Parts: sequence; C-alpha cells; structure tokens
Amino acid sequence: MTVTRRPFEEEKKDSELTYVGTSPPRIDGLDKVSGAARYVDDLDFGPDLLFAEVVETPHAHAIIKRIDTSKAAAVPGVVKVVTGADFPFGFGLYM
Repeated sequence: MTVTRRPFEEEKKDSELTYVGTSPPRIDGLDKVSGAARYVDDLDFGPDLLFAEVVETPHAHAIIKRIDTSKAAAVPGVVKVVTGADFPFGFGLYM
C-alpha cells in the first residue's frame, strides 16, 4: 500500500522549523532587567488594605486540640483572628 502525502503535510527539516529549537522573543525582557516592569507586589491597592498571615503548626502529624488566639488578638493593629472553627464549611484537605 502506497501512502501519498498532501503538499501541506510535507515534513520540515530541523533547520526549517519555526518554533522548535528556537528561543521565543522576550518582549518584556528589557522592562524586567531595567526595573521598569511592574509586578503584583509593586501595585498599591490603597491605604486601608488589610493583610493576612497564615500560621501553620510546626508539627507535621499533630492533633490540634485547641488554638489560643488571645496573643494574636492583642497585637496592635490586628482587626480579626480567624481559625477553621470560624468557617461553616470545610475547605482544603484538613479544614
């Protein structure tokens, strides 16, 4: 059985490939190396923005019996301390 190829199915040689084996143009390269590029951490979202911090246990397979949040709540500027018990639903693997 003879297989005939259509003209657009001709195989290209390695030297004729458009994308394979070539470096894509880095259109943002100049901005990045000159420091002009803006990243998410560079954006200002306003003066009243709240920040969150996740605190995890240092013990990998420990059973958490209780969480004392009194010290965290006493820190100046803390608006709210949230734990998994504050959510009416579970999310992730363990909450």
